[in-house]
Amino acid sequence: MNHPDPDGFGFTEPTDYIAGPSGPLAVYERAGSGTPLLLIHGINMRAAVWAGVVDLLGDRHIIVPDLRGHGRSTGEGPFRVPDYADDVLAVIRSRGADRVHIGGVSLGGLIGCLLAQERPDLVQSVTAFGSALTGTHPDLDGGMKRLREVGIEAYFQKSMRRDAVPAVEQNLARLVALATIGRTNVDVVEAVTRTGFGEDLTGTIRPSGRPVHIITGEFDATCTPAGGSALAAAAGGWWTRIDDAGHVLPVEDPEGCAAAITAALAQED
Repeated sequence: MNHPDPDGFGFTEPTDYIAGPSGPLAVYERAGSGTPLLLIHGINMRAAVWAGVVDLLGDRHIIVPDLRGHGRSTGEGPFRVPDYADDVLAVIRSRGADRVHIGGVSLGGLIGCLLAQERPDLVQSVTAFGSALTGTHPDLDGGMKRLREVGIEAYFQKSMRRDAVPAVEQNLARLVALATIGRTNVDVVEAVTRTGFGEDLTGTIRPSGRPVHIITGEFDATCTPAGGSALAAAAGGWWTRIDDAGHVLPVEDPEGCAAAITAALAQED
């Protein structure tokens, strides 16, 4: 499928809105077979970050929400990892799923690890791309000052270039669109960003007993290889480094992400 609309997987509107803990959550769903795969985006992304990966996953049943503060979901916070986890739990309950596989990118992978830990009865596996116990920002206060000075789009045009690798440059317009389209409230963007980079789940994430695979790009400056390895160790999982890659692997390397998720989907009870 082609995806000219950044809001979904060939859909012009979410397939559903559900009542989330802080307001309406947009949900994109593709009916299919097997234990559902629930995909979680990171901060300053949206469901459509997974569009290229979804195309490669055959007839699997797939559920992808916009988290609060992102895409077409509510802009109401708070924006901590446990709050996003509550959003995801609300989505799972709304679909009537007994168990899901989880794929996550950036903070989405950390959310998946926390869900597996807290609700191993609901989570079959976690595959996380570019995730760590805490994110790295070179100058958060300065960046937020610049956000207010130049606006949302110009801010992300600059900040998305942190991973100076060809895959990032080739996909820069897509990455900026995912972070900016439909977002006009600078207060929400700042709150999402400050909270996302301010949280550190060191000492909180523990082994869940579920399979957890953390995958990190070699040149990821936001959730570094060392950070990804530490998350894998904390979650009792395993870690893989992808050469010549940056932070948003579902956009940079959808084929590799689909292959890793497909391997996890084979781990059915």
